Amino acid sequence: EIRVKAEMQGSEQDQVAITVSDTGRGIAEEHLSSIWKAFQQVDPDVKGTGLGLTIVRNLVEAMGGMISVASSVEAGSAGTSFTVVLPRRPQDHVRRLLSEKPAADADQQASK
Repeated sequence: EIRVKAEMQGSEQDQVAITVSDTGRGIAEEHLSSIWKAFQQVDPDVKGTGLGLTIVRNLVEAMGGMISVASSVEAGSAGTSFTVVLPRRPQDHVRRLLSEKPAADADQQASK
């Protein structure tokens, strides 16, 4: 079973939290920190490049958000939940990052 939940958070309801949960077999605790690494695959039986969660994390953080995971492999409560928390107006964060980038690029150009 897969469940999706969205809710507003923050003192001014200025964040949206989206949680996607499943009732699968879960991810063992010793693998949780490595799932974010590029080319890391926890399950050798699953095809892929091991880039999916790395890309998702980078995109979420670029929008001023965060992603977290909770998982259990215990019988009866197995499953995994990923929660993405984003600012309600991520475009403001992206705009701010883009306005800072040219200054950094100019500094690099000047040092060449």
